[in-house]
Amino acid sequence: MFRSAILGCGPRANNHAAVYPDIAAMDLVACCDLDAERRDAFASKHGVPARYGDLHDMLDKGQIDVLHRVTQPDYRLAGIRAAADAGVRAIIVEKPLTLWPMEALEIAEICRETGCKVIVNTQRRYFPQYPAIRDLIRSGKLGEVDFVRASTWGGPLAMGPHLMDLVMMVLDDPWPEAVWASAEGLEGYEWTHAAPSHVQATYWFPGNRRVFWECSPRGLGNRSGATYWMHLDLDIHCTNGVIWAQQKGRWGYQVRGQAEVFDAPADYFEQEHPGQRDFTAAVGAWLDDAHKVHECRLETALPVMWTIFAALKSAKLGHQISLNNDTGFFLRASREGRPIDVPAGVTDNDLKALRNQLPR
Repeated sequence: MFRSAILGCGPRANNHAAVYPDIAAMDLVACCDLDAERRDAFASKHGVPARYGDLHDMLDKGQIDVLHRVTQPDYRLAGIRAAADAGVRAIIVEKPLTLWPMEALEIAEICRETGCKVIVNTQRRYFPQYPAIRDLIRSGKLGEVDFVRASTWGGPLAMGPHLMDLVMMVLDDPWPEAVWASAEGLEGYEWTHAAPSHVQATYWFPGNRRVFWECSPRGLGNRSGATYWMHLDLDIHCTNGVIWAQQKGRWGYQVRGQAEVFDAPADYFEQEHPGQRDFTAAVGAWLDDAHKVHECRLETALPVMWTIFAALKSAKLGHQISLNNDTGFFLRASREGRPIDVPAGVTDNDLKALRNQLPR
């Protein structure tokens, strides 16, 4: 039985805790929050026996195997290091993994040093339609992927990680080769997921597959009548057909030249609990058997973050950036068709400079 704890007892933590009665091999034994009233209400609601106001105290006394970090994204690194150093075997982190490139590198180093597994809570990979879409593409039934249109109303570091994670999942997690992006709007910097309000990016993936990625409250389409947080659409155009998926609406596909259409409902509010349950149970399964690797492990989450960071740097520079999938750094850029070196990759200062250059 794996012993789990939750750090941060806000509204989102309820989704994490609610699945534990359905998971036989894991037990939610502790929670931690600075706000005593919120902590006690959460513990009482979910039957959590141990309550703490300090993370280090919980790590010292709780014998924790799995830690859910359900805190704001501007508080990531210190808690991950403390948990890993205390012997926690797996840390579930709410998206985004981090707001900053250098923190992403430090988190990866912590995992290498300690052997702790970091899993990002992009739980949509455990919704049924997205593995089905990946399998459909793998089968070749619709031919080769030509281009993907991916759109969300959420910001690039809010809903953007979910959107990019699903794009990379259905394409079998390749690194993109290049990105060209634009950004505008300072409103996104007014909250903890600090990034431009509107980002549009074109990615080139191996095999000349193009991805048009848009994170903007004015994003294309709201066919399913979704609200801001629920608007997430994928359209995958293949050489022999098309696939579509809406977070709150429908998903399906049609083979070119055939009248029959597969079309099924897709409702986030119906899929969230079983998806979160399967996501969480998969953490325990991975700890129990190293061959049962988690879909949302750090090795898949880091490329998602670097891919988004690359778009933000491209928007800052105003030109295309090429990506190197061996190091995770972005080594070359081109302006007016002429390649130039970018030796330092994407840095925290690049993202700060983008904010400073956006019109006020």
